[in-house]
Amino acid sequence: MSENILALANPMLNMVFGIAFLILWRREPGASWIAIISVSYFASAAGFFIFHLTPDPNGIPAVVAMHLFYSLGTIAMVWGIGTRYGQPIPHRLGTPDDDRAELIEFVPVLGARHVTRSQLRR
Repeated sequence: MSENILALANPMLNMVFGIAFLILWRREPGASWIAIISVSYFASAAGFFIFHLTPDPNGIPAVVAMHLFYSLGTIAMVWGIGTRYGQPIPHRLGTPDDDRAELIEFVPVLGARHVTRSQLRR
């Protein structure tokens, strides 16, 4: 019984953080980044709950659902942090005028200096 309670610590902590960020967002509705980070914590909590509350956590539907929610939580966290610091988050790797993938577009997410396309072509 105590193992089950301990196992639910991760999803419950994610729920607490999600609710805390939701309350903060309600106090300042103009800061959309707070709501996005709240969604990231709720998505991670959903993934943890699926793992701990499904009868077969190793089954394909449970694994796909868990990883879908984990991925959504990670994407939302990066999006929220990027929005907080005013950094654009790329929605795709390639560009309409260039077929190759430009991984350098992900650098602003990490807090580095933004590199323009003309600087890349040099």
